[in-house]
Amino acid sequence: MKSFLAYILLIFVLFGCSEQKSARLTSQEQEAVKKEIRGIVDQILQNVETGNLDAALQPYSNTPEFLAVNWDGSTLDYEQLRTANREFIKTVDNIKFTPVKNNFLFLSKNQVLYTWNGKAEIISKSGKQWKLEPYGVTLLFSRTNGQWKISYSHESALAQPVTIE
Repeated sequence: MKSFLAYILLIFVLFGCSEQKSARLTSQEQEAVKKEIRGIVDQILQNVETGNLDAALQPYSNTPEFLAVNWDGSTLDYEQLRTANREFIKTVDNIKFTPVKNNFLFLSKNQVLYTWNGKAEIISKSGKQWKLEPYGVTLLFSRTNGQWKISYSHESALAQPVTIE
């Protein structure tokens, strides 16, 4: 009986270890994922800067589970995020993002928590200027069907944009 329990325990340990190894990405795989996610984020920022909101929102997951925390603390589902950004972009004449640093936290092979830090400078159509510095965005990327999609977003900025005179 003891040898049977030991055998079961051995099988459990062996399968448990192999599952843990397969759940991790190699350094080379992590670098490839970082490059891919940086490219997605660069495209989002470029599309926002050029006013192409539909393209900017393409990497976001349009699912009931999606959640965005806006820089003002409000929480939005995908449709609310899209509507809020459409309204915002109508008021903007120019927007420029400047990256400072980014971080990656690999949660699993298919989930990566990405943090972008930098600043945003905004000029409204009425001529007002704002500078959000520091400005941070945390994105949860989930890989589904071979594609990285953003399933969670959290933006942080000063409580009120600082007006540039």
